Amino acid sequence: MAAGDASYNSSGLANTVPAGDKGFWFDFDISNKDLMNFYVYWQSMRSGNCNNGTTTPGCPGDQGHQNYYGNVFRPVGQEAFARDQWFCVEMHAKANTPGSSDGELGFYINDELVGEYRQGFPNGAWLRSTFHTDDSCSFSACPDPSPFAGFDFRSTGDVGFKSLFLDAYYERGSSANKKAALEGMGLTVSEEQTIYYDDVVAATQRIGCRR
Repeated sequence: MAAGDASYNSSGLANTVPAGDKGFWFDFDISNKDLMNFYVYWQSMRSGNCNNGTTTPGCPGDQGHQNYYGNVFRPVGQEAFARDQWFCVEMHAKANTPGSSDGELGFYINDELVGEYRQGFPNGAWLRSTFHTDDSCSFSACPDPSPFAGFDFRSTGDVGFKSLFLDAYYERGSSANKKAALEGMGLTVSEEQTIYYDDVVAATQRIGCRR
């Protein structure tokens, strides 16, 4: 899902912090363990370089690079989705009021709320570019959980939702590593990777899954 002003195009802007008066976007991704998450590019996004999400040279955990790839929001308590059967995904997004952090993201699977991120909820901790819900951050560098500050996606009302893309993204040049990782988990990996979509709806309020 992409948002922007009249001239903004988010395509091809990986590793780029978007300006709040230009646009923002997010992907809905799936991990190797078939768990779902948001992958968000926004003006206040954090870097994967330092523990505190900055790119300051010499910072704690400094990785020595200046990357700003998407921020990961993966709710805890998920069950891996079932392959080879239909399921319903609903995503909710709310652009913030300019000057406030009242933007929101959330998603449902088969009518059940799985994850919700808004001002003051949930509790969690930032480490690098990932927001770990509750006490799921298990690394020694993890800070104590605190309420999520919310999303300040944009700084002007000229930035609004404008594009919805249905695609399947696979990292070029990493297919062999991905296949090895999945096979190491006991999965059988086919060279053919297929996703089917049906009954796609964009709406200004939740309508629920089709019955």
